Amino acid sequence: MKAVRSLQKTLINSWSARTLAVCRVTQDKYGQKTAGVDGAKALSSNLRLPLINNIKLGAKVSPTRRVWIPQPGTDKKRLLGIPTVYSYCTLIQ
Repeated sequence: MKAVRSLQKTLINSWSARTLAVCRVTQDKYGQKTAGVDGAKALSSNLRLPLINNIKLGAKVSPTRRVWIPQPGTDKKRLLGIPTVYSYCTLIQ
C-alpha cells in the first residue's frame, strides 16, 4: 500500500501527467469548441504552457456554466454543466 501511495503522489506531481491532461482537454476532447464560464475553448500552444504550470490538484475549482439543452424526441429540456478548462484539467489529471 505504501508503494502504491508513493507512485500515486509521484504521478500527481509529475509534469508529464499535467501536460497530458492539458493536451487531452484542449486538443483531443470532443467538446473542445464549447466554452465554459471562463470563455476559453481550444487553447493555442502559448496559452497551454502557463496552464500546465498552474495546475494544482487540491485547488478550488470555478463554477460550471449551466445551459438548458433540448432532449431528443421531446419538447423537454435538461441542464448541461460545462466546466472551465482549468477545472476539467484537474479532473483529468
